[in-house]
Amino acid sequence: MRYPSRRRERSVASAPLSAICYPLAEAGAAEAGLGRATVMGLVNMCWGVAAVISPVVGGALAGAVGDRVVFAGFLVVTAGAGLAVLAAGRFLSSADEGASVDLQDLTGYER
Repeated sequence: MRYPSRRRERSVASAPLSAICYPLAEAGAAEAGLGRATVMGLVNMCWGVAAVISPVVGGALAGAVGDRVVFAGFLVVTAGAGLAVLAAGRFLSSADEGASVDLQDLTGYER
């Protein structure tokens, strides 16, 4: 059985992630006083490690306990990570009431 290509769906899903993570990493680097290249290197290293490890671990788990259990587990982990990010964002936004990111510095575009 031939499976349909998922390339289009992956592109639609990964485009927002790439568009969001790099400006956020640049803003975090500026705020922390780190070099942009260092932070971008760490972001790219995380993408690479995840791209190598995820198929290996996911395949091993799927072989051991079944596909449905693995997908359910990943759903729980992803939902938990999303809730943690939302909670951290609320905590940080309440702590930094007056803080803002200058989009012109990040992108070079004026509003």
